[in-house]
This record gives sequence, C-alpha cells and structure tokens, in this order.
Amino acid sequence: MKNRGQALVEFVLIIPIFLMILLAIIDFGNIFHTKYTLQDDLDLITNLYKEKKEDDYLNYASNNKIGLNIKNDNNYTTIEVSKNIKINTPLLNKVLNNPYTVKESITIYEK
Repeated sequence: MKNRGQALVEFVLIIPIFLMILLAIIDFGNIFHTKYTLQDDLDLITNLYKEKKEDDYLNYASNNKIGLNIKNDNNYTTIEVSKNIKINTPLLNKVLNNPYTVKESITIYEK
C-alpha cells in the first residue's frame, strides 16, 4: 500500500517539469517551422522583386503578415523578411522575449 502513495507523489512532482519540456519542444518546433516557411516566402519575394512586380510582393507580404525590408546599396540589394511568433512556454518566453521575431535575409547583386 505504501508504494502506491509514493508513486503518486513522484508523479505529482515530475509532471510540471515534463509539461514544461513538452511545451518548449512544441514552441521550438513552431519556431523552426516558421523559419523554413519564411525561407520559402523569401525566395518567392526575391523572384517577384527581380521580375519588378512590386505590387505582387508587397501584397504577398501584407497578406501573410510578413515584415519586409528592402535596402539598396550601390549594386547590392538586401531583402529581409521577418515574422513574430508567440511563445507559450512560461519560462521560455522570458528567455526568448515574447513575441519572438524570426528573420531571414538575402543579398542579391544587380547590374
């Protein structure tokens, strides 16, 4: 009979730690998924930029809630896209700042 109570106490002590780890894994998965999705979005926006379709890439960025920053330096153009992610894990949101911003950029040479 004593073993059943001991197992319950151990379970109650371990479950919060287990749930925090599980939520952190889900948050990191969300960050990596957004990063890879943002890379695809950056490729699409870069292609539209090269084709001089300004309205198309601006509409795409605004419809998908993507931050877009384009800088021109002489022959180089840097395109940066960013997206904010809400972190749900209680301790992780203190470490990573809430919302966490994922950024991707590319620099292209223009003649």
